[in-house]
Amino acid sequence: MELNDAVVDAYRLSKFMIFINEYPLDRVAFEGAIHADNAQRVEDQKEVYGR
Repeated sequence: MELNDAVVDAYRLSKFMIFINEYPLDRVAFEGAIHADNAQRVEDQKEVYGR
């Protein structure tokens, strides 16, 4: 609800939807590096998502 409240305050919206789309790590890059190349990131995600 904190995210919802922040969006309502910032954009003065009464109702809205948030869409979340999960991508495999080999299709996501951050600061020029593919996430699948970061072994620690891969292990952390496996631990959190069980994959």
